[in-house]
Amino acid sequence: MSVSQVTLSGANASDFAIPTNNCGYKLDPAGSCQIFISFVPHALGDRTATLQITSDSKTDNVITLPVSATSTPVP
Repeated sequence: MSVSQVTLSGANASDFAIPTNNCGYKLDPAGSCQIFISFVPHALGDRTATLQITSDSKTDNVITLPVSATSTPVP
């Protein structure tokens, strides 16, 4: 399987970033890769987005995962 794209979308996608993604290569059936997501909120409160992983998999070529975090004021 080859991962072709890793993206963030949704209501607060700009509050999240993908600084590290080593999934841009072919994965063996038992292989793995890592996707790190950082959070830099633009507003207080609950923030949400969707992580989408697109691949050439014959059974599930787009995987979507919810991403959420909460921003609180600094005391």
